[in-house]
Amino acid sequence: MTILEVIAVMAILGILAAIAAPGWTAFANRQRANRGTDQVLQAVRKAQADAKRTRRNRTVEFVEGTATATPKLIVGGVSSNLGEGSFNPGAVQLSAVDGNSDPVSEISFASTGGLNDVDLPIHITVAAPLEGGATKCVIIRSLLGATQIGSDGECNS
Repeated sequence: MTILEVIAVMAILGILAAIAAPGWTAFANRQRANRGTDQVLQAVRKAQADAKRTRRNRTVEFVEGTATATPKLIVGGVSSNLGEGSFNPGAVQLSAVDGNSDPVSEISFASTGGLNDVDLPIHITVAAPLEGGATKCVIIRSLLGATQIGSDGECNS
């Protein structure tokens, strides 16, 4: 192989990498948002089920991340990092707002499994804000705790 052939192969590989990189970043961000949203949904459902089972109030707390710490979910006093340790700090953002667009730091389920004193709907959003970002959310629509997964525009409603 001559030096000219090596340069041509390297140029082709560079072009292919430049084409594939944005797609890969968008894919990775979608996966982060999906994984975080799944974890939020499981936490909400677990708190609701525990409230019914134990006949005691159960709370899910949302702790927003920082540049040096990943967001956390606290269910029944047990804390877990969003992404279960697989997200780097700053890779995802967690936020929750009620029907009045006011920030929500926790939701509480009564002993019957219904929500306590909230303005519905509640949007719990997981966003991967990096280039090619993705946004997914868990929407709690009723006092009985009916949930729905939304994405992008649905998360801003």
